[in-house]
Amino acid sequence: MMEWLNDVTADTMLLSRSTVEKLAIALSVLAPHMANELLQTICGKKLEDCVWPTYDPALATHDLVTVVVQVNGKLRANIFVKPEASEQEVRALAEKEITSWLKDNKIHKVIFVKGRLINFVVN
Repeated sequence: MMEWLNDVTADTMLLSRSTVEKLAIALSVLAPHMANELLQTICGKKLEDCVWPTYDPALATHDLVTVVVQVNGKLRANIFVKPEASEQEVRALAEKEITSWLKDNKIHKVIFVKGRLINFVVN
């Protein structure tokens, strides 16, 4: 909200009345009295007459997630994979990234948390 306020006060952003209404409604969670005054002054509406803005769920999803790659619990790399990637896919990408830490070591155990991390326990 502060970044938006800085842009608006610097006259670098022009907003439509409907956009101002949506922002004031969103602001009502943090500052209901101020949001109500803004709505009455700018849009001629009361807060209780407004409807909460909707969103597009497709825009709220991530195409890729960051998976932390660890060797013996120490961060060694980050890889980007699809959220539904299997352990085998993540392991193949991770092993390519950390070949220098895996060479001359035997992998005793692999701990995998889908979409979060993969940890190689080596000797």
